[in-house]
Amino acid sequence: MTGFAARSGTGAGHDWAWEIRSVNGKGLD
Repeated sequence: MTGFAARSGTGAGHDWAWEIRSVNGKGLD
């Protein structure tokens, strides 16, 4: 199972963006 989320925008005169990735797998350290 994998999850992905991303969002970008502008605020207070600054551009911002964040990205979140999560991976759920057995046997991964």
